[in-house]
Amino acid sequence: MKTLVAILKILFGVILLILVITFFLPSKIHVERTGLVKSSPETTYQLINNLEDWNKWSPWHRLDPNMKITYGASKEGKGSFYEWKSADDQVGNGKLTISEAKPVEYIKTEMNFMDNGTATGEFFLRPVEGGTEVKWTMDSDMGMNPIGKIMGLFMDKWVGGDYEKGLHYLDSVSQLQKPATTKMDLELSRVEAMKLMLIKGTATEAEIGKVLEGIFGKLGELAVKEGLTISGVPVAFYEDPANGSYTFEAGFPISSKPAKALPADVIYKETPASEAAVCHFTGDPKITPEAYQKLIGYIKEKGKTMAGGPMEKYLSDGDQNSKDMVIDIIWPVQ
Repeated sequence: MKTLVAILKILFGVILLILVITFFLPSKIHVERTGLVKSSPETTYQLINNLEDWNKWSPWHRLDPNMKITYGASKEGKGSFYEWKSADDQVGNGKLTISEAKPVEYIKTEMNFMDNGTATGEFFLRPVEGGTEVKWTMDSDMGMNPIGKIMGLFMDKWVGGDYEKGLHYLDSVSQLQKPATTKMDLELSRVEAMKLMLIKGTATEAEIGKVLEGIFGKLGELAVKEGLTISGVPVAFYEDPANGSYTFEAGFPISSKPAKALPADVIYKETPASEAAVCHFTGDPKITPEAYQKLIGYIKEKGKTMAGGPMEKYLSDGDQNSKDMVIDIIWPVQ
């Protein structure tokens, strides 16, 4: 009996010692790895920003090719997410959400591992000689959980190893992708006066292409029905986005003012001739925010001020969601 009591005292002492030690262990965990991806920032960014593409390079997807994945309504960009379920203990169950996305530069993810806590992941992309430098980080807070704190001591080795594999896979996969073509040529120009028929629309970033196609199709049918002559490529006038939603007026220039009233949802508008700053953009329309920033900087550099809102002119044919769109972003200036 005395022996049993002595053993229990020793065990209690060991447990108490571990608890005391873990009290002083850090609760916050930071893991970081950096690698070179031998592709452009645009190609690399797209592979990370599109959650369906994670299946090509994510180290955890490769651990369990049979895990069940359910995607949200959007599969790329801010607000997109997927949930996974796996019988593999190294993968488990959880949810990953893209909470921030700055085209070709930065992506932030929020990871919920259900009973195993949460973590934040970040990708920092920087163009370098030979491709793109990608820094991949993870941050988590174990709070006062002693087991979590102890596991945190090994997290850099465990997760860091997976990150190294993921960056290697990302590099390999990126070189198999069709290179992303992006051009942003800036100039001051003169835009002619226009007569326009437009329809107002609202859409999230992921839905813009589909909504624009619907508007352009409807107005094309109206032009044939009413005998109106479309005199140029489709255009859209954008308001400042609010709560992730874009409001715009989209349509076509026409050769003359309609002789009779248009349907209630169709707007007739005339715009005057003016000087404008123009960005001739070629590439994925999802990275046009970068083109807008360059155009705003260019306007300031030229000593001009904006005179109204911007207009996009769609010069390429086909799908508005194409990764190789040709767009003129036109901003009247004075």
